[in-house]
Amino acid sequence: MFLILFMFVVLNNPFMNADSGFYLSVARDIYCYGENYYLSANAYSPLGMYLLGIPFLFFNSINSPIIFLVIVFVFNLVNGFFFYQILRYLNIEKLNAGLHTSFFVLYIFLMEGSMIILEPFVLFFILTGLLALLHRHFFMAGFLVFLSFYSKQYALFVLPGFLLYPLMGNNFYHEKVKCALKVVLGFLIPFIILLILIGFLYSYDFNKAFLKILGITSVGSDATGHGYSYKLFIYRTIQLLIGYPLLFFWIYFTFQNPKNTIKILLVINKSNMNILLLFLLLLAGSLFQLYFAANMHYFILIIPWILLITALIQKEFELRHPKREIVFTIVFFISLLLAGVTTKNTIDRKLIAYKEQVLESQFIGSVIPKGSKVQIQRLTVNPAQFFLLGYHSSNSSKLGYGFDVLYDAETTLNRMDSGSFYICKKELQITNWDRIESMSNYVNPMNLSDSLIIYKIGIKSSYH
Repeated sequence: MFLILFMFVVLNNPFMNADSGFYLSVARDIYCYGENYYLSANAYSPLGMYLLGIPFLFFNSINSPIIFLVIVFVFNLVNGFFFYQILRYLNIEKLNAGLHTSFFVLYIFLMEGSMIILEPFVLFFILTGLLALLHRHFFMAGFLVFLSFYSKQYALFVLPGFLLYPLMGNNFYHEKVKCALKVVLGFLIPFIILLILIGFLYSYDFNKAFLKILGITSVGSDATGHGYSYKLFIYRTIQLLIGYPLLFFWIYFTFQNPKNTIKILLVINKSNMNILLLFLLLLAGSLFQLYFAANMHYFILIIPWILLITALIQKEFELRHPKREIVFTIVFFISLLLAGVTTKNTIDRKLIAYKEQVLESQFIGSVIPKGSKVQIQRLTVNPAQFFLLGYHSSNSSKLGYGFDVLYDAETTLNRMDSGSFYICKKELQITNWDRIESMSNYVNPMNLSDSLIIYKIGIKSSYH
């Protein structure tokens, strides 16, 4: 019920965050304008954007995000199906598996999975890869991990878990190594092929090709960095436990008696213990991505392992806990109530954000013509406007759709194409004023006490 209501509201008020504008603009340029992604300065693994942009094969002038939201929603639901299949593989009873899956899907939507992001595609390949791994299709498991990595580079951190799991089996040592090697080959063969192809594109500069595949730098740039914040990580973790209470209750119920938990772990069968260790490795790898940024949608790749770990241990408790039905009922209804409150609060925020997005689009569209080349200084306005107003990068090969966080204003200005527009909040501290054709001041409709400055860039007098 919550999920249906949530999807209905989102589709009728399709708010786009900054990442959404980046992904759709890149996908549009690839499909509609034939841009070679690897010759652009955009730094991300592109497979998710290729999948997301499939509608551009059939419609060149899409200016609404709804069809792309539908694609994300479908992947979220399909991921729920594969998550359920994993639970059933673990012999979790259908009712319990269905309960875990329902909240898994709801969490995905509430943790920014209702926006146009890449995590649903990444999770699709990881979950299908996990099923392949559990069914001992090791080469396919490695290949699917590669596809998840090629959808977003942070998926690389689940690879150690996939590699170590075959070594936990009961086979002879050489059989274990052989199985692990199949996982390695499943990942490395497509990676090496891609590296060679891109290396040829870069005139045999395989180091640049390697960095581009990893998505940690831009072509024509040595700029890089990460967004780690210890305080943000703590805040997001607390928000996760409070805002998505089933996790808290599930974890508490599972580990309420540490001595019993230890006893159960000691008597758990070898197969389940190996799977439990696998989930712990996958959880640790997924947590490592938070070093780069603690955005809420990054937790989408963390939630599955928490739920699978608790589900696996609960299966052992179910045989021993005398009041498990009562506990499960209490946990379910309290979680359902709090999940409803969380859903309402999320919907309220999205309704406000969507109204602000529409107002911003109307204002920016009245100042800068549609189809223009635009550069945005540090999220001065929502980069979703790139897609909504049909804007293009101010220099695809040197700047891409970056948010002007990798370079100073002078460097950015010198790399922009003539006729581009530069949106910022404060007057630029530059020396090359001869590149400025015109400058206009506007009141920011999103904050009336703030102002926006829009520069129009003239003919280049120098280039860096």
